[in-house]
Amino acid sequence: MNALQMQQPFVRANLRNPTATMKLLPTLALASDLVSASPVAETSGEPAMRKQALQSFYRAALQYATEGDRARARNGFNMALQLDPTLPVVHFGLGHLAEEEGVWIEAVQRYEEVERLAPGSPLARAAKVHLDYARERRKSAAG
Repeated sequence: MNALQMQQPFVRANLRNPTATMKLLPTLALASDLVSASPVAETSGEPAMRKQALQSFYRAALQYATEGDRARARNGFNMALQLDPTLPVVHFGLGHLAEEEGVWIEAVQRYEEVERLAPGSPLARAAKVHLDYARERRKSAAG
């Protein structure tokens, strides 16, 4: 059973409450094996070190997010994204932070990217709920 399959009951239980984003941090933690499975580009000639760095940045970002240190969490997610921009869990994490900060345009963009990168997955379904919420909030903030 992979991380996405393991998180399905948790995601289903939280789909109706998109404002409880802190509860989704365990979902991101469960998806950490997706980071481990990342096909990190071998541009440096040292793919094992790059993959280890990616995992470290991702785990640190989750830890900082759990502690409420959004700036460091954002930095960790961004560093992971530089190593592999195709990881939906990293985009979800950044969407989560943007949503907490009320940066609705960024939240929408990140959740859309999750749907594009992992269509039909439990993470994409969770992103869809948050995407709908962020779009509503963006509209109400605009006018």
